Amino acid sequence: MVPVGTTAAFEILNIDLEKKRIGVAMVPEGSSRAEGALTTSGEIVPGARITGKVERHERFGVFGFLGSGKIGLMPTAETGVDKEGDIAKALPVGSDVEVIVQEVDPANRRIRVSRKAIFDAQEQSELRAYTEREKESAPQSRGWLAEKLRGALGAREK
Repeated sequence: MVPVGTTAAFEILNIDLEKKRIGVAMVPEGSSRAEGALTTSGEIVPGARITGKVERHERFGVFGFLGSGKIGLMPTAETGVDKEGDIAKALPVGSDVEVIVQEVDPANRRIRVSRKAIFDAQEQSELRAYTEREKESAPQSRGWLAEKLRGALGAREK
């Protein structure tokens, strides 16, 4: 139960028109979902990184609730699960999943999302950080042969 007048981020879980009821859940304060609910206008744009909730599985992909009545499709190839893997086990119905919006088609009311893009972005970030660390820690040498030649020429000049 939530006290009347509470101001917080809420997620709509279901709408029952017959009973005139709306099922909601309070989103934990400080989570990325709460920040997204408070700072965006509800528009979903390509490239956005959002958290959705898995709704159902189909043979061609996974449907997820993205908020404010918007459903996104994550094709099987974009789930980040191996071909032999069990998508239903990796992404159970009701679980939260972070995705990147790849395509929005408002005319046909279609939103295509990717979980694999999240993994790719993390991998690129880690690779960039690793190469930066290597550049900073590596001595400025021109290679083994160049060092030997420099040493030989230096000894000769003395």
